[in-house]
Amino acid sequence: MSGLKIVVPTTFTDTTLPILRDDAILTPGSIVLIDFAHSANPLAAGVPATGSSIPNIAWKEAAAAYGSGTQADWAMAYADSLVKGPGQDGFTERTAKGGIHVVASQATTTGATKGVTIGRDTTGSGKLGDYLFANWGHTFYYSLWQRITRAGLTSTPELPDASIAASGSATLNYLVRADRATSYGAGLQQTNAPALPQAIGNAFRANGVAGGTGTAPASAAAIRAFLMGVGSTGSYGSFGLNKSRSAVLYRAYFEDLTVSGRTFAQASAIDKALFDQAFAPGGRYYGDTFTDPATYP
Repeated sequence: MSGLKIVVPTTFTDTTLPILRDDAILTPGSIVLIDFAHSANPLAAGVPATGSSIPNIAWKEAAAAYGSGTQADWAMAYADSLVKGPGQDGFTERTAKGGIHVVASQATTTGATKGVTIGRDTTGSGKLGDYLFANWGHTFYYSLWQRITRAGLTSTPELPDASIAASGSATLNYLVRADRATSYGAGLQQTNAPALPQAIGNAFRANGVAGGTGTAPASAAAIRAFLMGVGSTGSYGSFGLNKSRSAVLYRAYFEDLTVSGRTFAQASAIDKALFDQAFAPGGRYYGDTFTDPATYP
């Protein structure tokens, strides 16, 4: 008996064929996509331990853009310095739909460096710092999806939503600075710039920057980068004591527009449409539930 063997090709020479990616926003030049409940690689149940790895849904695109790196190399780091419990700094929890809810005290914070960040710190390993160091002059897009559950106090700064900066002076030498109510950056473009007082509810913000501001980092190790943050750590330290917002963190995205060829407006339009879909009736984050921050001082 004879048979017919059909070999399905694994490579294609036709560059016009569509590529099925893990998320609708991903493209060549996508560097980081943090989305805790993403179907491609959802975060394990429960609140991550500080120092643990957070999946980067865009790791394949990032590795292709840089030229190397494994899934582990491109993962993000979770850092949590909150002292938990009554009369302490606050608490963290997973919401019913998989977001990470960070509740920061506005009365009993125990110190100046208390908060949660997700990204790549100077002490962390991984490829993101290497990529940023090699491409500091590129044009980038950044966005955040969150739900503000308790507004920060109006008059005082706190930990930014995101910061990619050269260590030493994050307020002078940076690529991305997305502060609570103001963003900064070379050639800054914005979608839904936040205002004070903060509105309780779902929030989308996006920034575009054209290269770094100030002095470029001297090495990859000199770059501190986080794409999500709640609390009073970092450059603002003691200024944010007992004044931070509380928020459910859902998703952050970082794209090298120089590599992707997209404009800020194009990336933002795709991103905002996905946000609207996710929080509309039937969307994967619609009707999320969590502990009311008012239960914690």
